[in-house]
Amino acid sequence: MQTRSAEAFPQFGGQPPEIVALDDPSTVAIGPVYPSLRSLVDFPLKFGLGLALGLALAFAAHALDPAIRDREEVEQLGLHVIGQIPKSSPPPN
Repeated sequence: MQTRSAEAFPQFGGQPPEIVALDDPSTVAIGPVYPSLRSLVDFPLKFGLGLALGLALAFAAHALDPAIRDREEVEQLGLHVIGQIPKSSPPPN
């Protein structure tokens, strides 16, 4: 900042403003930094919960679907079946 202050502060019209450093820059050697346990567990935990919730919602949607799929389901409702569409057509002769 002290050497290129005119570029950093164009509002001074090209005249470099006086910049004074209040403290000397310093670094602290603390050794290697390892990722925290939370950052290691966070993604797999969220992925697993999302997968479990998605599967639970899919099974719930299938179980709570009011569609009638079989002849037996119609007969359990006390209704008479007068016709049925076969699941596959017979092969042509």
